[in-house]
Amino acid sequence: MRWWSQDTLGPSLGAYFASRPLPISTPSHLTLPFPIFGVHSIKLNSYAFPALVTLVLLSIETVFLWWKLPETKGWIKDEEEEKGESKEVEKVVVRTKEERERRLGELKWVHFGFLFFFSGAEFTLTFLTYTLFDYTNAQNGRLLGFIGILSALLQGGYVRRLKSTPSGPLRLAISGIYTCTISLLLLTLLPHLNPLGITSFSSSATLTLYSAAAGLAFVSATVVNSLNALASLETDGGGIDKGSALGKHRASGQLGRALGPLIATAVYWIWGPSYCYAMGAAGSALVAVKMGALKREGAVASGKGKLKGEKEL
Repeated sequence: MRWWSQDTLGPSLGAYFASRPLPISTPSHLTLPFPIFGVHSIKLNSYAFPALVTLVLLSIETVFLWWKLPETKGWIKDEEEEKGESKEVEKVVVRTKEERERRLGELKWVHFGFLFFFSGAEFTLTFLTYTLFDYTNAQNGRLLGFIGILSALLQGGYVRRLKSTPSGPLRLAISGIYTCTISLLLLTLLPHLNPLGITSFSSSATLTLYSAAAGLAFVSATVVNSLNALASLETDGGGIDKGSALGKHRASGQLGRALGPLIATAVYWIWGPSYCYAMGAAGSALVAVKMGALKREGAVASGKGKLKGEKEL
């Protein structure tokens, strides 16, 4: 529910508050208590109000989690239950510890690379719609809401069913990364389809935009969750600290999510949107190739490196 709210309601709320003018009593400049890099005041723009609302909501959420979410570190399972689980795991996992550690390292790089290129494209999408279509905040909100709603429907109706199969996470991750590449290629072509700023929905440019947005919705619903599931599977079988391994895996993705928008924004405004999305598509294709190599490695004829019950894709 939290994921659905932030990806579906969040953009719409942000667009709504951004379209509301600041109260008349609000000063146009915010004076800083001390200068930062020589800056003594900050001019408030139309995004100051949604930013303030976001800050308040995040503060409430942080206090609520601190109050209601107990610390589970140090929690110890019943010994008999733990032994039973370890026996069950031994029946399922056939990879050695070294093989699983190596695959975890490769999955971390895949996670980093994918989120680096995907988050960069996602972050600059509203720049593209503004410069090509002169979209308002409300129109951008509708576009992002379309992505969020479609992603939620796909995750609940399609991903949930396929992910429960033995080969589901790997298949979903690969298909999602390929879809990301196609979507970024569509965004690469978009500036050449709309040189005059046509805003009619019947135009090929707008149809291309929403086709790319639908692809990004599929990507949002599939790749990250599937990569997390694959990393979790590699920690089964003993010898690997699941919490530490999954923490490093998630951290690599968050690093990519932090750096991607910075690099993509620089490329977008220096060389233009086509170069930005072309680089993203090329990078996403390389990530897809790496995932394909992991898929082939897990489907060798001898069965080495496979999980029992895992089907060849």
